[in-house]
Amino acid sequence: MKVTYIEAIQVIHKKDFPCYVITGKEPFQKNKLVDLINQKYKAQQFEILRTQITNQQYDFLQLNYNTFSLFAEQRLLQLHISKAPDKNAKKLLTECVNSVPQNDRYLLVFEDLNSAQQKTKWFQTIIQNALYVQIWPVSINEAMTLIKLELTSLKTPIKLTQDALMLLAQKTEGNLFAASQIISLLQDQPEKSFDQYTLSQYLSNAMSYDVFDLSQSIVEQNINRSLTILQYLFKERIETAIILWAIVKEVRIWLKLSTQTPQQQQSTFVTNNIWRDKQIAYQRLIKKFHPNQYSQLLNKCFMIDLMIKGIESGNVEKELNELICQLHH
Repeated sequence: MKVTYIEAIQVIHKKDFPCYVITGKEPFQKNKLVDLINQKYKAQQFEILRTQITNQQYDFLQLNYNTFSLFAEQRLLQLHISKAPDKNAKKLLTECVNSVPQNDRYLLVFEDLNSAQQKTKWFQTIIQNALYVQIWPVSINEAMTLIKLELTSLKTPIKLTQDALMLLAQKTEGNLFAASQIISLLQDQPEKSFDQYTLSQYLSNAMSYDVFDLSQSIVEQNINRSLTILQYLFKERIETAIILWAIVKEVRIWLKLSTQTPQQQQSTFVTNNIWRDKQIAYQRLIKKFHPNQYSQLLNKCFMIDLMIKGIESGNVEKELNELICQLHH
């Protein structure tokens, strides 16, 4: 069953599926859906098992396929798959999804499947009985719709006029994570209603640094500035999930650029809105990292993500500081 993001929010609550498949790189919608699915099965006493799959290493899936947990009879097996599966992985995924035990559920989150790959026989097979959500980057108008939806779910209600919604969508360039960050800050304000003027005034006064400043500082390899910005974000209580998202997005761009020809790199620059005067910094940066280091960095990001979600214990701020240092080669 293929649905849109907004349709999925409703369907997840109403219907049960043996498998859930999410494709696309837009992080806000993806994380929202993953959280909703996790919440649903956690409430049903499912054991939730998660892993990040890189370099075609599907040991986790092979280990858990048709085995019973010692701690729970019902399991949600959640796989974040960073690269398109190879031949063996496709066969394993197809076998698993086609014979899901009654007490198991699968959540497959693909981050790098193009349109052609999603039309192939193996992929069509795994989504046949699944809830399938294909996530796309949003336009300004779509961002306004999703921001309005987010506002309706707040415990502390905030009202934005239509002009204020437009301003927030334009200010964040359709980035829903950034919009969510600003909404979180607005909840702490005594005012609970904003028009275009009052919101513009607040944004001018409040946003000294944001996660985009952190990303740019990392690319420029200015470690002192990066750590200063990070501490500012902590002080302003910017959600650590948003900080981590900005870092992960950068690392994935670096990894992609490191495997591409100059012509392919230009396409990546265009897709990610990286202007020509910034491209030199990226090209200089990717020469500093060995290919194996990208897997290490992404695995550390995944570990921090589990800490943020409360699945693993640890000091998130300390780990983010260490990650920033590792990113400055």
